[in-house]
Amino acid sequence: MAALAGLSLPINACRVQVAVFRQPPEAPPRPFVLDFVHATYIRPEIGNLTIGGLIDPAEANNVVDPDAYAQHVDDDFIPHLAERLLRRFPAMERSESRGGYAGLYAVTPDWHPLIDECPPGSCCYICSGFSGHGFKLGPAVGVMVADLVTGATDPAFSPDLFRFSRFAEQALVRGTYDYSIAG
Repeated sequence: MAALAGLSLPINACRVQVAVFRQPPEAPPRPFVLDFVHATYIRPEIGNLTIGGLIDPAEANNVVDPDAYAQHVDDDFIPHLAERLLRRFPAMERSESRGGYAGLYAVTPDWHPLIDECPPGSCCYICSGFSGHGFKLGPAVGVMVADLVTGATDPAFSPDLFRFSRFAEQALVRGTYDYSIAG
C-alpha cells in the first residue's frame, strides 16, 4: 500500500516463533510475564496451556517473504525456549510440549510503530509496524490516529514519538532497558 503512495517504509515482515506447553497440574496459574533478563515472555492460554516466545531484538533479523515463510516452529526452538523459561519458572520442568507455530511481526528499526501522515499534507496516514505491540496499544492508538486525521488542535496523545522522520533523524524510540525491545 505504501509503495502505491510512492513511500518506502522501514518495516519488515519478521518471522517469530511461539511454543505451547501444558502446565503441570501442581503449577500455580501464570500471569502474563515479560522476563527482560532472559528475553522471554509467557502467557496463560485456555486448556491449562502456557504460550511463550522471545522478546529478543535479534528476531528483527528473521526477515521473510510474508507470502512464503515457514509457519511451523523450528526443531531447536522449543528446547531453547524451555531452557530460558526454566531459569525463571523451575516448575515448568514438568510441563509437556504441545508444539508451536511461527507467525509474523511487522518490525521497524526501533520495534515501535510508525504513525504519521506521509508525506505531510498528503492525507495518506500510516499506522503500521507495531512489532507485536498492536493489541495492547490499540485503544490509545485509535484515539491518536482519530485526532491526527481530524486535525485535533489539542490531541489526547501526541503522535510525535512515532513520526516517520525519526528514522532519517536517527531519533529512534528507545526503551528503559538496553537489553530488550520492550519497556
